[in-house]
Amino acid sequence: MPLWWLGYIFSPFKSTVNMVIESWYYKTPISLDDGSVLTNIFNVRNSNIFDCSKSFEATPMIFLPGIKFEATTICETWEKATNWVLPFAWIILCQSIALSKFKWTTR
Repeated sequence: MPLWWLGYIFSPFKSTVNMVIESWYYKTPISLDDGSVLTNIFNVRNSNIFDCSKSFEATPMIFLPGIKFEATTICETWEKATNWVLPFAWIILCQSIALSKFKWTTR
């Protein structure tokens, strides 16, 4: 678990990748072998990145006999809110470092 938190602290990509995954699997239809179409098989609760009141849950992507399709929580509600704040924090941090190092006299 500490390594999971370090991923948020030291990587600017973890929060944005979470939002990309949730956006990609928002409503994904799947056609089964018998011709039927299942919609929203990946995203069980129809959450999107703009709604932080629901957690993002997904079902397994591989259909195997005897395996139950139980929802797995990808992002909790607090984590979705954190995913919105952290990219701006990284931008502010990088801009402040760049502005502090900038010198007009350098040629």
